Amino acid sequence: MGKPQARRAPSGVVADLTPEAIDRLLERLAKAGKGALVRGVDDITKLLESYQPRKPAYKGPHLTDAQYTELLDRQGGSCAICKDKPRDRLVVDHDHESGAVRGLLCGRCNLALGLLRDDTTRIRAAATYLERSHAD
Repeated sequence: MGKPQARRAPSGVVADLTPEAIDRLLERLAKAGKGALVRGVDDITKLLESYQPRKPAYKGPHLTDAQYTELLDRQGGSCAICKDKPRDRLVVDHDHESGAVRGLLCGRCNLALGLLRDDTTRIRAAATYLERSHAD
């Protein structure tokens, strides 16, 4: 297979799509401040979306077009996590071990789960951290 090719991110930054490179980028963005982090996450989301097919909404090994449409209807046309209705299409989220489809997510929520390694302990810890910071 070889090393993934670098692609030019929407902001003009060349990004390597390895998890380590993305972790390094997010660490640099976090040090730069909240605004830079939000812009960086948006850029990473757009970059990852550029690797996915645009039309039809989804074609892949996990869902047929009919299954995608049915799931999209059941979710009210919105992300299963944040409930936002994206302009383009939602990402088919699946369990990487079993291959089972979990739902349809917007790019940001899908990226967030990936960055937290689909680990419910990390996700709960992040929520607790945010809740504590809002209580202060």
